Amino acid sequence: MKKYLFGVILIMGIIIIAQIFMLKNIKAEKNRFEANQAVLLADTAEYYKAKNGQLAAYVERLELTKRELVQYCGELKNEVKNLKIKLRDVKSITNISTEIQIEPIEPIPLRNVLPISDSIKRFDWQDKWAKISGTIQHDSINPRFETIVPLIQIVHRIPKKFLGIRIGTKGIGQTITTSNPYAKIIFERYIELK
Repeated sequence: MKKYLFGVILIMGIIIIAQIFMLKNIKAEKNRFEANQAVLLADTAEYYKAKNGQLAAYVERLELTKRELVQYCGELKNEVKNLKIKLRDVKSITNISTEIQIEPIEPIPLRNVLPISDSIKRFDWQDKWAKISGTIQHDSINPRFETIVPLIQIVHRIPKKFLGIRIGTKGIGQTITTSNPYAKIIFERYIELK
């Protein structure tokens, strides 16, 4: 009788411990969903000027599982696949889009050209990524240039391979890409603080 009672108590103890671990996982998942809901409801970046006058943007982190990323952010999954990075190695993805507008403060003088009539001529050109417009007066040009530069940053694990088998991690890498054909990435640095 004591053996059966001890067995039942042992089984009940194991069930209680398993339930405690399951409850911790459910609470963590609930907290993740609440944080994601708050981020999605806000759905806007906070823009401000830094002390030195530079424009800065702040946005909170959205935490997704790999399955959720595939289901809701298919274009990012395709970008990861295009860069030949395995989705299981991805640690984080950052999607940034910047707009660049260049408009001179004063008209640019034209030199060594034949005088154009006194009328003002307007020009416009645009494609998917850039727009150039402006006016030409008899001795100067007043141009305006706009372009949108989308950037995708992927932080991923670089696996260590031995005889073609992935064992361990060699390091953490960062890949940045842009789909704008006029943009060129000239510098990138990844710093992780410990």
